[in-house]
Amino acid sequence: MTRFLIPLIGLLAGPLWAGSATITIDAGQTGPRLNPRMYGIFLEEINHGVDGGLYGEWIANRAFEDSRPPDGFTLKDGRWKSRQGWDSGFDVKPGDVPHWSLVLTGGAKGAMRLERPQAG
Repeated sequence: MTRFLIPLIGLLAGPLWAGSATITIDAGQTGPRLNPRMYGIFLEEINHGVDGGLYGEWIANRAFEDSRPPDGFTLKDGRWKSRQGWDSGFDVKPGDVPHWSLVLTGGAKGAMRLERPQAG
């Protein structure tokens, strides 16, 4: 029981011993001199500490393959079916691009479609 009581007392009494800190910012003071050729965002990354970016794996349907129906299936009565009549469960309609959308805000105009190269 005492081995649990001592850490508990330390946790409760800890804030009594904590000090305080004051941070003062004087916006009227000039900061350090910077090279005038350093503009934009400057970041020194050490040991990939801020590893990030736009990885292709983060983009859904990045190769637009989710738009392709299964091989050998054709659209019949609004469903993708095999020659034997099996329903593939694939519900993308021709021309749809899953996971992509056109954002039209602020009076923007545009159109989006998926084109496939002609076999030849």
